[in-house]
Order: sequence, then structure tokens, then C-alpha cells
Amino acid sequence: MTLLGGALVVGLWPIGAGAHDHRPPRAHILTDTDRARMERGSYSWSEKQGRFCSSVISDAFLVSYPRAVDYTIGDRVRLRFRKHHKPDAVKIRQYREVKKNGQPKGDGRRKFFTLGKVTVNGNVRWEARFEIKRPGHHYFDVTASWKDVDNCGGQAADWVTHLKAVKS
Repeated sequence: MTLLGGALVVGLWPIGAGAHDHRPPRAHILTDTDRARMERGSYSWSEKQGRFCSSVISDAFLVSYPRAVDYTIGDRVRLRFRKHHKPDAVKIRQYREVKKNGQPKGDGRRKFFTLGKVTVNGNVRWEARFEIKRPGHHYFDVTASWKDVDNCGGQAADWVTHLKAVKS
């Protein structure tokens, strides 16, 4: 595993009724030729428990990026979140290099994408879609957040992933 972290239950407070999925979603990176699970880092997640809300915060730091997913320039990249609720916000930061210690080199740059809904085996999923135009390694830090339908506060998670783009 390339991320290290710990979890802490933050607090309980009374709330109203509701129901939905209560775990940070898995996320995958998909290309036309390859696919891999994105590695989840830090997250903050709230859920209703009876008349109370509880929040779990897990703080993680990057040790190294996962193996590169193969990508042919011109194909579509999809970052798929396995959660049926639409994210309120998604941010993708792209880096071209990493340091010897596995950390991204430089400030990176914001990656622009389109967000779309897809149905997979009868389940709704949301995807951030974009293309890569330059060959080489591309490292991504991804953050997504959702509004909590139980009024327990926000929900957010971070992932990292790595592409190796080649010309067709």
C-alpha cells in the first residue's frame, strides 16, 4: 500500500432522519486498455446513528504513487466514483514528476474534465472524463466531496493515481 493513515471518531450530535451509503466510495481509473483501483488517502465521512451523527476522519500521507495505468494518447481517461450520489465538487491536480521520496514535484496544475453519469450493472456511478495529450508519466491527486443527505455535515475523500501515456 502506498498511503499511511489513521482514523478518529470525531463526535456525535442529534439530527433528523434519512438514509444513504455511509462509507467513502472506492474509485477506479479506466482507460480503453487498462483499469486500476485508485488508492484512497485522507477522508472525512459522517453518518447517522440513531438520533446522532458520527464523523470519522482518516488522515493519510503519500508514500509513493501506485503502478502506472497504461494509456494511449487520444483515448479517454475516466475516474469513476463508486457512489450513486453526484459529487458536489471534484478537483484533479496533475503532476509530471515525483521526487525520490515519492512526493509530487512542483505545484502541479489543475486538470479540466467533464463530469458524467454512467450506469454499470444497474448501478449509477459518476465519472470525471478527460484526455492526456503528452506522452510520459502523469500523476494525479483527486479530491471529491458530497453533501450528506442526513444533514450530518460534508463528506470528502482524496485518491491518488498514475498514468503512463504512449503514442498510438
